[in-house]
Amino acid sequence: MSEPAQLRRGKEFQKQVRLAWRDSRDPDHLRYRFEQDVTHKSRRGRADIIIGEGETLAVLEIKATDWDRIKPGNVNKNLWRHQHQLLRYIDKFLEADQLNVSPGIVYPRPPRNPDLRQQIETHLEERGIPAYWFSEIS
Repeated sequence: MSEPAQLRRGKEFQKQVRLAWRDSRDPDHLRYRFEQDVTHKSRRGRADIIIGEGETLAVLEIKATDWDRIKPGNVNKNLWRHQHQLLRYIDKFLEADQLNVSPGIVYPRPPRNPDLRQQIETHLEERGIPAYWFSEIS
C-alpha cells in the first residue's frame, strides 16, 4: 500500500527540519530530542522536537502545511488542530511543575497572501504559540 502524498510531504519536511537543526546546533549548550513520546492522561503522542531539560523546555511541532492550498473556511480548523495537539503535549510538562515551557509550530513557508499570514500568526500568538516559517529561518 503506498503512502498518501500528504503524509509523504510531511515526513520529507520533518526530515529537512531535523537535518537543518542538526547542522546548526551547539552540542555543548543545547539539549534536544526528536520524536519524543509524550503520554498525558492516557493519551499518547509524539512531540517533534523538545529542546532543553528540567524546568525550561521548548516544545515544537513540525507541520508541512501549504497554507496557499487551504480553503479559507478551513484555515481556523487547521490552526485549531495544530494548536490543540501542541497544547496537549505542553499540559504534561505543566502538570509536572516544569513551568517554563515554550511552544512553537514550524511551517515550511508563509502563505503568499500577507493577510492570511497575519491571520495565522495572530491566531496562534493569541494562544501563546509562535509560528516559525522555515524558509525564513533556514
